[in-house]
Amino acid sequence: MMRTSRAVVALTVLLALLVGATTASAHGNHLSADSQVSGDGSVMVERLFVDQDAYLVLHADDGGNPGEVIGHKAVSRGFHAPISVNMSDGFWQSMDGNETVWAVLHEDNGDGEFDPESDAELQAFGGAAATPLTVRKATGSVSVAAAGFSVKETQENEVTIPQVTAGQSSFLVLKTNTNGSPGDIVGHATLTPGTQTDVHVAINETYFDAQQAQFLLWATVYEDNGDGEFDPATDTLVTAGDAPVASLFTVAKPLGDNSGGVGVNTPTETATETTAASQPSETTTTTDTSGSGFGVLAVLVALAAFVCVQLGRQV
Repeated sequence: MMRTSRAVVALTVLLALLVGATTASAHGNHLSADSQVSGDGSVMVERLFVDQDAYLVLHADDGGNPGEVIGHKAVSRGFHAPISVNMSDGFWQSMDGNETVWAVLHEDNGDGEFDPESDAELQAFGGAAATPLTVRKATGSVSVAAAGFSVKETQENEVTIPQVTAGQSSFLVLKTNTNGSPGDIVGHATLTPGTQTDVHVAINETYFDAQQAQFLLWATVYEDNGDGEFDPATDTLVTAGDAPVASLFTVAKPLGDNSGGVGVNTPTETATETTAASQPSETTTTTDTSGSGFGVLAVLVALAAFVCVQLGRQV
């Protein structure tokens, strides 16, 4: 029994390392954005990775596909989380209520000027590196960037959300993940108007203790009704279209916390921009298997396979 437990622990740690190595080392294009409210024509993309200098481009929706270009921004090779791009003045002025907007990665052909005819869409697994999102026009922006490029390791039962933008006095509210949608409330923190970074939120201790080493939570925003006290019955959940302004992220318990499972060490993340998110849409692709990242990945896969075999023998 003891040998089996040790094998489970080893497998858990190895899989966590595998996830970290995949995120940090694999060479591929990746894009994720969420429903949000814009008060100034800017759109926040929660995270992206490009394996070359490129452009983050906003497109209007054309029958469920990217259409007219309505904004763009040059991005350097690497990770960006979060990053914002402005819509064109003309499109922003014409917006009324909710609009579906596409965030798309385009290559940079090297001439220093974006041209959708010559700077083609970058590819990701299954197609273009692109994702649609709903943007609602309002007097103040509301968005959440909780996921970044790593899981959130807690300090006891507290988690830190990298960036939240609120148009008025509001509350950042954590909810359980129920069949891919926000569920029960398990924590909240007060927000002042504007963009805030590194927002600390305590997770309900009973709920936290009952979870495994890693688990999913949603970060949502409720507008305060003016009394300064959070009450989901009287405060208003912020939405864009039919979806809440929300961000799904992974929580990891500290190493050695065995209340609900084995804790793991996780990589930290760095925000590259702090300007002013339904479940994130994401696209990824692997474009190179010759670099050092692939070597690390291969070793971890082999080690994980070995532990699985040993575990199977001991059961």
